Amino acid sequence: MNNRFARGISIVGHPFVTLPLAVFIAVGPHGLLQPATVALAVLIVLTVVFIGWHVRRGDWHHVDANRPHERRRWNVFLASLLLGASGWFAIDPATRVLALGFAAGLLPVLAAIVLSRWLKLSQHVAYCVYAALLLAAEGPVAMLIALLLGLPLAWSRVVLGRHTPLETAIGAASGMLAGGVFWLGLGLL
Repeated sequence: MNNRFARGISIVGHPFVTLPLAVFIAVGPHGLLQPATVALAVLIVLTVVFIGWHVRRGDWHHVDANRPHERRRWNVFLASLLLGASGWFAIDPATRVLALGFAAGLLPVLAAIVLSRWLKLSQHVAYCVYAALLLAAEGPVAMLIALLLGLPLAWSRVVLGRHTPLETAIGAASGMLAGGVFWLGLGLL
């Protein structure tokens, strides 16, 4: 029962849910929901195709990319997608806030790449915290509630054996860094 509940929490807190949510929260006030939706849909489709291709070929054991060589490929691919999206939106001054959202979202992936020799950073937790920090625009209560919702997600990742408590804590720290960079960068736009 514990594993089934943990799996449900892990699915609801998947970066496919939290990263789009974070971007929509950040760009909604700027009138950029349409380009954000298109960009996120393209990123998600490319990701599903990439992961599905590796699993179907037998290169990967599971869609979670648990093994070190799988994580390396995943992180490089995800970093390329986020960097490309950020670069694309940086071209037009009207969409620079989207560029900033994708660029800040790249930070947990870069942290995962740098730290991969020692641990497997929880991107689930990283993007949950990133989304929560973007809710700061809605007020501190909304942000605090969202941050508290990250606790069951971190628990689920540990219970499922996907991460250690340290890996979820470092994931949370990388999400905080991404959120902080976003808000600092927004002040400069």
